[in-house]
Amino acid sequence: MKKSVVRILACVFIFGLYSTEVNAAPRNSLSNAMAEKFGITKEEAEQQVRDVFLILGEELKKGRMITVTNFGRFYVKQRDARKGRNPRTGKEMDIPARKYPRFTSSQGLKALVNEK
Repeated sequence: MKKSVVRILACVFIFGLYSTEVNAAPRNSLSNAMAEKFGITKEEAEQQVRDVFLILGEELKKGRMITVTNFGRFYVKQRDARKGRNPRTGKEMDIPARKYPRFTSSQGLKALVNEK
């Protein structure tokens, strides 16, 4: 399992070199690029992509921060409960507290993206 996580994160880091799309790459594009890069089947690559994103989600759900050197940091923030207003009716309402995922890119990723 550890080998697949390392492969995925390495591929995510270099994926910008293979993608010509302006929009975010679909998961199957990532797995196709990974299969080509590492010489594995598309099914194996797809399973590894699913595994990594499942692990990322589980770790974030537990409130853990995931740092990938030269890529970035995934973490969870807490938004407090607050009062809001319904835009349709103008009626005041309570908005419950919630958690939400965040990502901060590293200087290495920013340099890669801005490389000419």
